[in-house]
Amino acid sequence: MPMMTVADLPADTYVRIKPDGNNVQFRIAERDGSFKILGNGDMLGGLDLVGVLDILWMAYNIEAVHGWGPFLMDIALEWATEKGGGVFPHNCGIVPPAKVMWKIYYEQRTDVRHLEMPDELITTCNVRHAEPELRCIYEKTPFLLPALDAAGLLIRG
Repeated sequence: MPMMTVADLPADTYVRIKPDGNNVQFRIAERDGSFKILGNGDMLGGLDLVGVLDILWMAYNIEAVHGWGPFLMDIALEWATEKGGGVFPHNCGIVPPAKVMWKIYYEQRTDVRHLEMPDELITTCNVRHAEPELRCIYEKTPFLLPALDAAGLLIRG
């Protein structure tokens, strides 16, 4: 699964982070913040986080062209880490490509930290997965966010 970088963003393409109460939207976007749509009609990518506990966020609504999902997830992990928290996979229904992504984060990505969720948190958050990579909280030290900011490609709000 190739992961895209800031350098791979098409011309005139940005990343938008839009907090809205207990939800946060992450979008690969046009300058006005709307979804970036490719010539074939595909949306380049977006994902949402929902706040579960004060600093804990659950990922959901992940939709991206191949390779852009991990890029967006890395940005979401960095954002949550900046806020002093972390992200965990949706508590049910995860599509196969997302399962692969979480497994790679768990087993191979040395730049992504994972912490096993305590049993009481698994119960509180209604986590239904047996796979260990889907029962973790993930954090990542910011790298993409500063790069996007420095390049003028980050829209906050």
